[in-house]
Amino acid sequence: EHIETLAGNDYENVYAIWDSGMTMGCSCDAGYTGPNCAVKECKYGIDPLYLDDDATARMTETFIDIGGTNGVEGTYAIKFYDVFGEDYSTAPIKISTANTQVGTCSELTTALEALPNTVIPSSSVYCSMSQYSTLGTTYALTFTGNPGILKELEVDYYDGGRPTLFNQWGYAGLNISSMVYTKGVPGADVDYFATKCEGVKVKTKFAGDMQVPYKPSVNIWGAIRDIDSDDEYSQLARCLGDSDGSAANNVDTTDWDYGSYVPTDKTYEKMGGNPHIVKMVPTTKSDNFAPAYYHLVWGSQLYTYSNWTSYASTEYGKVFWLASPPVSETEEYNVYATDGVAEIVFYDTDEDHDLDVVGEPRVTATFSQGSKVIYTSYDTACESASSFIHPCLDKGDMIFLFDANWGRLSSSEANGDTIFGNGGEHKVLTDFDVSNNAWKFNNYESFTNTYYTIDKIYKEDPTAKTFSVAEDRFRIVVDKGINWGATNYTDPDGDGLSNTGYVQIIKFSPATTGNYKFVSECSNRGVCDSDSGMCDCNAGWEGGACTVQNALAM
Repeated sequence: EHIETLAGNDYENVYAIWDSGMTMGCSCDAGYTGPNCAVKECKYGIDPLYLDDDATARMTETFIDIGGTNGVEGTYAIKFYDVFGEDYSTAPIKISTANTQVGTCSELTTALEALPNTVIPSSSVYCSMSQYSTLGTTYALTFTGNPGILKELEVDYYDGGRPTLFNQWGYAGLNISSMVYTKGVPGADVDYFATKCEGVKVKTKFAGDMQVPYKPSVNIWGAIRDIDSDDEYSQLARCLGDSDGSAANNVDTTDWDYGSYVPTDKTYEKMGGNPHIVKMVPTTKSDNFAPAYYHLVWGSQLYTYSNWTSYASTEYGKVFWLASPPVSETEEYNVYATDGVAEIVFYDTDEDHDLDVVGEPRVTATFSQGSKVIYTSYDTACESASSFIHPCLDKGDMIFLFDANWGRLSSSEANGDTIFGNGGEHKVLTDFDVSNNAWKFNNYESFTNTYYTIDKIYKEDPTAKTFSVAEDRFRIVVDKGINWGATNYTDPDGDGLSNTGYVQIIKFSPATTGNYKFVSECSNRGVCDSDSGMCDCNAGWEGGACTVQNALAM
């Protein structure tokens, strides 16, 4: 096929340079690769040596929401994609929000594990479900027998053009919806956060009464806690290490970056343009697939734990602020760091590639839960963006959309410094204090700590609201449904117009060091025979993907 056709088949990307219509290439069937599609891929597996006493495998946990304004009845199918990209559709699965005995996890996993070719191994799907009121049902699915990067599931409730789901009054397809999204760490084949912080075990705590701090503020939902000695503090700081890709500006004997900004008069501190991202894995786990979580962290330069409360007087060192909300306040975690770099995407007015917290605006985003489309306040595409955008974004880049208690307004500090997004943040964890709100929602989203890979980035023609309501031409399409929504238009730049989002985009650039490829053909324990598609396992290993250890064969 022509190169522009191949590009169009890849999320409708556009190829329009000089060799369009001339250069041709092969579009390989699933399971085959190479310039002429003659190379057969082997079975993928998790490297057994990766699963030590503390590490857990990154397996995709997919959430499916199916519901309607007045409940839902009927059938639907799930389309599953294996690691090679081959798709399989289940037989019809029943659902009923009026009858909890219909549409159970057992029915759903049975349908998935009945797919052809044993593509999903028996007893490998972990499922849990919850029903929200009588309106819909949420399923959480983890495919423990299908490691690697999997294309997101799809929900199909159409038989041709005929809807197969009905609302409470029996109307087909009316006010019916489905969403698919991922929470926590997504399925992966490379662990970019593979450096364990030895001698460090911590907990995560929300802000609150007699806590650190007393209340949330911009880029602070709480803090890392239970740092029990000066040595543990130093170990964690040393493990986090450099955050901006330049060791020349590291500080202290621990040789690390705080990831924060403090003015010369030391009247305040803010998260900097290169905060730390860490992976936290529970110290106690029931199996090798226990979920782990990424967290956005920055170090205080001004406050110790004991500055806040006598309850923290036994905790040592300066505070590690949590910009992302804790997932659990009781779980103890091992901490894993990365050699990669996290960068807030911003408008670099002086083009020094370093965010000036005072003065330089950030790129903000709006998006809906379950959607794969992000709308940005500036063009961020490397191909077309202004040279003032740093870092620019491209297809294949990894980005985070943390709920980091971003400010929705601009405000000034006591010394007169005016800062983008420095006001309008949440100052309480829930809105129990809002008397006219009967719902009492949490003000935070707990599971925004996942990364997305850019599949497409482009500029659309103006719409009816582009110049009158908000900028909506600049768009990013990511690889999976976004697990939370941020659709409000706010004024973080302080120009008096509420015409942009408030969530700031963080680009993560993996390093070439500190990584571990834990999912691969033959599980790193054998060699793939590309003619047969079978693994030739190393001595001591056997099985279709060389994951079974056989001491007698060594």
